[in-house]
Amino acid sequence: MSPAPDASTDRPRGSDTGIALGGPPAGLPGPLRVAIWMTLAGAAFATMGGLIKFAAQDLHPFEVAFFRCFFGLVWMAPWLLRYGPAALRTRRLPLYAARATIGLVGMLAGFYALRYIPLADATALSFTAPLFATIGAAVVLRETVRAAALDRHPARLRRRADHPAAGRDRRRTSGALDPAGGRHAPPPTC
Repeated sequence: MSPAPDASTDRPRGSDTGIALGGPPAGLPGPLRVAIWMTLAGAAFATMGGLIKFAAQDLHPFEVAFFRCFFGLVWMAPWLLRYGPAALRTRRLPLYAARATIGLVGMLAGFYALRYIPLADATALSFTAPLFATIGAAVVLRETVRAAALDRHPARLRRRADHPAAGRDRRRTSGALDPAGGRHAPPPTC
């Protein structure tokens, strides 16, 4: 039996909690916890890239992609069994289908590239994703993209933070690094 849906969302209660993975101790400052999670994510993606490169020596890249998706389903099976199909209900099925299609094409292309080019080159090319996301945000979502958003060189950010007028107009963090929602976090300096 699946839990009753939460009144504020269409998802069952507890469906956003996920699986407790432990992770960094809660007593650490928010930015340090984020840094640890990002380091672990980077290591996991690097390991995945190496394993894809290794597996693609004997298998077609599309077969490697199939097994990646299959083992992802195995990993998610306990969650799906616990919360049932109600956890997957959405009012935006066409958007999710489009996202899944684009994600599948991207994954297949990435796996194919990993087979035929060096891992370092494939990783370097993956760093172009924010550029395409910015272009997509401007073209598809009609978001305003300012030139200042594209100019994020650490030395320039440091100069801006050290500027005497910077204290009057500092942007606060979005809350991703600070559980208090950015109210107590200092502005980023690099």
